Amino acid sequence: TISMGSLSSAHYLCYGIRLEGTGTYKITRNKIAITATSTTSRGIVLFSGSTTDSSLVANNFLTVTGGNTSSTGITLGGTNNLYVLYNNVLLTSANTTGGCFYIYSGYTSSNAVILNNILVNKGTGYSVNIASGAGTKISKEDYNDLYVSGSNIATINGSNYTNLKSWITASGYDSNSVNKNPGFVSNSDLHEASAGLYQKGTPHKFVIDDIDYNSRNTKTPCIGAVEFLLGNIDAGVTSLDSPAYYCPGSQVFY
Repeated sequence: TISMGSLSSAHYLCYGIRLEGTGTYKITRNKIAITATSTTSRGIVLFSGSTTDSSLVANNFLTVTGGNTSSTGITLGGTNNLYVLYNNVLLTSANTTGGCFYIYSGYTSSNAVILNNILVNKGTGYSVNIASGAGTKISKEDYNDLYVSGSNIATINGSNYTNLKSWITASGYDSNSVNKNPGFVSNSDLHEASAGLYQKGTPHKFVIDDIDYNSRNTKTPCIGAVEFLLGNIDAGVTSLDSPAYYCPGSQVFY
């Protein structure tokens, strides 16, 4: 189990977490920030996994602001029986091939389950990038939030897709996913607050609470690492535009 809390890195070649080998693992409740301004930046990189037992990546915050050559959030190579659930990933790099969820070319994997993740790319890359020749078999990818600032939301085997509908049609993935701005508090605080993500996820037995140890809704959880309540979102009053001058009266109206 890897739960390191907060981790920040700014080396020219940056990995928040990288695992290789066999065996099972759990990567949960980490807050990873990769700030390198050049070369390669990746949040979590996985080349490992058991062929019989399940591994878990859940309830993590990943921010990747650098990576001029390559910039990725959760990155899969040769993985087996991996569950990627309820993670918040934010990329801001200008790298056009970057992906919040990325699968390497040339590696064979099996049984990857990708559910309830927020995959936001505010740079020029993708939410999902499945490279040409990637051998990873995704058993299920759905109930995610795919949101980009660039032209393409996803790519697979070299073909780009500009919107969620075209991606669903071409890939067969993400039929219940959404395309919503999650309303992160900031680029460094990935608590979300979007009504479009509220109770739009699907429950999974491996994850019963969120990054802050709040219990998940057992039927309709929120998408992302945070199980939030809409009642906690207060628009507030920032100004009184009219009248310019006013005097409070003493008469009460019913």
